[in-house]
Amino acid sequence: RVEQAAEVSHELELDARRLDAALKADDARRAAHREAARLDAEQNRSALALDDAHRRDHLASLRDLGVDLTAFLTQGRADRVIELRSPLGSNGSTHVHLDPSSPGSPRSIAP
Repeated sequence: RVEQAAEVSHELELDARRLDAALKADDARRAAHREAARLDAEQNRSALALDDAHRRDHLASLRDLGVDLTAFLTQGRADRVIELRSPLGSNGSTHVHLDPSSPGSPRSIAP
């Protein structure tokens, strides 16, 4: 019995060590994934910041040359052109309908 109890105790100890090693390996794997994700995010932020700096420098040099930046940045990209006209006999009142939640949907605004 003593020998059998020692063997069972030894097996339990080995199982506990295996479990502990598996948990440590799993923690190390998760930490490595977190670190890789953090480094990727940092690299993406750096690349975006560099692109932004280049774009700002480019736009600043265009501005210094006298380029109208509003016209340059919006050249031909208007979403829509809205023309408002008052119907004849309406005493000059015009009603506009826009939806604040989604562009282009009706909402009533009376000037």
